[in-house]
Amino acid sequence: MGKYISESSMNWKEITSFQKVVTKVLIGDKTTAAFGVSVQEIGSGGKVPIHSHAEESCYYFIEGNGVIHLDDQIFTGGPGSMVYIKSWETHGIDNPNDTPIKYLEVKTPNTMKE
Repeated sequence: MGKYISESSMNWKEITSFQKVVTKVLIGDKTTAAFGVSVQEIGSGGKVPIHSHAEESCYYFIEGNGVIHLDDQIFTGGPGSMVYIKSWETHGIDNPNDTPIKYLEVKTPNTMKE
């Protein structure tokens, strides 16, 4: 059986290895191994430091604008934009603005902890 998920009923959890970033894991590793889904928010002046990992992922931006690092390229991300990240590709996000950035992350295989 599937699972009904209400993001509004979940609490934010800090991602301590990032700066001013909180997350809500919507589909974690206890639900399925195929893919994980989370909503993340980067506060003003916060960042997802440049890093890489084995999982493929994509970010879909819902609110706010930020600087996206994808290997040696730099983009501006905002509502309605999306970035696809290949396995082991370096990536990160900076929020130099006064408003938060909110985005949906999908990762496969699923390594998101519920």
